[in-house]
Amino acid sequence: MKRLVVRSLELFASLGFVLTILGFAISGYSRAAWGWSYGWGGLAHPLLGLVYGAAIGFIVATLVFGALFLVIDIADNARRTRELIEAESLARRTPVA
Repeated sequence: MKRLVVRSLELFASLGFVLTILGFAISGYSRAAWGWSYGWGGLAHPLLGLVYGAAIGFIVATLVFGALFLVIDIADNARRTRELIEAESLARRTPVA
């Protein structure tokens, strides 16, 4: 059950990461296309707004979801370490013929 919760959290975090970048990219594109171009007086090309929006979205998504991915990674490493220790413990108890 715990593994299911961790995997679903990983799925939601990955989806949120991608959707944050996509949302910022679309926002940057639309702001540049409609003339709300960050004080540049409407001189920005929409694709430039898309790139800037995606870059800002990546930074925001990394700051927001980075800690969550770190916790997920720690949980995976703890699980693998526990399994390795249990396997070694079992191997030591089993007599070799």
